Amino acid sequence: MRDGAVGLAVWPSGHSWVLLRTTDGWRHVQNRTPPAVPTGGGLVAAAVKNDVVVVVGGYERLTRSPVLTSGTTGPWHPSELPGAVSNSRAAVSIAAGHVSAVLAPEGGTVVAQAGEGWTRLTSAAALAPGGGLRVDSVTWASATLGWLGGHGLRGTAIAFQTSDAGRTWVPLPQATGGPVAALAPCGEGSSRLLPLVDGHGTVRVDHTTDSGKTWRTGGSVPLWSGSPAWGCHGSQVWIAGRAGHAEHVFASNDSGQTWVDAGVTPPGLTDLSPTGNGAGFAASTASHGAILWSVTGDGARFTPLALPGWVARLGAQTSGS
Repeated sequence: MRDGAVGLAVWPSGHSWVLLRTTDGWRHVQNRTPPAVPTGGGLVAAAVKNDVVVVVGGYERLTRSPVLTSGTTGPWHPSELPGAVSNSRAAVSIAAGHVSAVLAPEGGTVVAQAGEGWTRLTSAAALAPGGGLRVDSVTWASATLGWLGGHGLRGTAIAFQTSDAGRTWVPLPQATGGPVAALAPCGEGSSRLLPLVDGHGTVRVDHTTDSGKTWRTGGSVPLWSGSPAWGCHGSQVWIAGRAGHAEHVFASNDSGQTWVDAGVTPPGLTDLSPTGNGAGFAASTASHGAILWSVTGDGARFTPLALPGWVARLGAQTSGS
């Protein structure tokens, strides 16, 4: 979500995936799924201001992932990656109109769009020649400043920063040694929040206000065993964690320094997206399908939102295109 009204969602529909858009906090929904591509292999999307990029996952005979860029409205402009995109929700990024993606080979190979083609920036094999690293995410703050995140063996660097458009990558000191996974950072401008999972069953969120020159270590939350679910909006951060034998939402209003247990989450939580003032949205999976939630009270209250019936039928049309 860009704010409390405007946002995108990658959503399951039948055996395919679709891209949905709202401009009024999901009271109304628009279809933004790129046409004429099979989406059974999944979609990876990223948006910055008015720029949107969608990458189609590998599927059956589709071994090179299509890439489609657009504004928030208007036609899609197609291109193609030199291989299949990595199976990660943060495997694509767009900044200053330029697209980068993580491909599956070599533990994660990072490529950037260069004119009509692509240039290789680095790979997990190059960043960690001894092995033990898998690159999961690429995030750009500008045309020159960006981060890579991944997971690996304890003692291996699992997050890297570049200040020269990807020509060189420097390991982040706080992500070397103890942490075993670094999630994709979020934020705007010079302020970024970086979740780090350690090997002892906790996750913390580190914070920079100077474009990654220095980082402040955040407080820790017991890690939930499911897929990571977290999000930020300014200094507001929500993250799924463990309390006893249940999954809870933990909320912070000081960029991850301190946390408050907001209570139990819906089963199968997959994503959290705060939008400010203690409100936001969430998604979860259930046996009968995915559920979209309106969230208030800094994660204390979840209210299901009904999506139009055509969302569930759209995937059949997409898969047959």
